[in-house]
Amino acid sequence: MALTAGTAEASTIYTPISVKVGFDNGFSHPGQATNLAGSVLFGFHTYRRRISSRGISYGSRGVVATIFRTRALGPTSFIAGSFQTLGCGCGTVKAMSAGAVWSGPGGVQGSSLLGGRQWMQNTANSASNTARTFGGPSFTDQYALFRFQPTVGSPYLYGWLEYSLTIQADAGVNPGDGPDVTLIGYAYDNAGAKLPAGQITDVTPEPAAFAQSALAALFLGAEGLRRWRKTRPQ
Repeated sequence: MALTAGTAEASTIYTPISVKVGFDNGFSHPGQATNLAGSVLFGFHTYRRRISSRGISYGSRGVVATIFRTRALGPTSFIAGSFQTLGCGCGTVKAMSAGAVWSGPGGVQGSSLLGGRQWMQNTANSASNTARTFGGPSFTDQYALFRFQPTVGSPYLYGWLEYSLTIQADAGVNPGDGPDVTLIGYAYDNAGAKLPAGQITDVTPEPAAFAQSALAALFLGAEGLRRWRKTRPQ
């Protein structure tokens, strides 16, 4: 199976990205979008909520991912895909290890939570503070499985998104508690096969694609360089 960074003939398409979405320094707070295929995009954004009453505050923060199309034909065609979720009814993406394969009928169509934090903070009695996380605890280099339709009504294509999550189950608005998501790269199979998480083997890139991958790795730094080296033929 050949894999390149942009040739239509390949059955597996891998794209390194350098996207950081979250609340700590160096992370984009409002959010970002990156192209997936054609008019289909990944959207990543944060949310924050906080209410206070009589010395007690309730808050939440999260990083959300959406697969959507830029040229929607109506309200129902805006969403172009979904992520494999935990199945808990909370809409949280299921972080998986390398080799995992999409299973079941599918995830929730719409936005899914990559990482989230909720808390209750009592200014008069900190011992009663509570907090919990979604998508955590923190991890490095896990995978979110996804599927999408390149055009409305077309067959699903399957892929994976590699990312890392930093999050702490602490009460309050400390930016260092996250959630902070570092998006490393994604791949999908354009023939409809369910691509195992992290699979980008048997690489035979064309010269132009090879050069693009090398240039992208320089901009991505250590993580991108590590991923690019894995895609090089030996």
